[in-house]
Amino acid sequence: MSSPEEEQSAAVSSALSSALSSALSSALSSALSAAVSAAMAVDSKADLAALLDEWEEAQQGTTEQLVSILTKMSELIERETGEYHKADPDPFDDRHPGPPHLFL
Repeated sequence: MSSPEEEQSAAVSSALSSALSSALSSALSSALSAAVSAAMAVDSKADLAALLDEWEEAQQGTTEQLVSILTKMSELIERETGEYHKADPDPFDDRHPGPPHLFL
């Protein structure tokens, strides 16, 4: 049998271990997310540069080629705009939709 002090110490140790594990997991998750986001940004820059080079080469090409390149560019820009809005949300999104003078 264990004493009440030992049981309390084990409970505290377990709680601390759980909290530390949760904090480390959260920190690792955000660090990994930031690294993936940075890698995607670098890939997006490289993709855009490649599309711009392709655009320069296709200037004398068919309309279908040009439309295809522009479509790829627009999809890339839309995807990156969405990522930007996720990372930097509008601070006014949380406000109440009604006029502020009615809620004083």
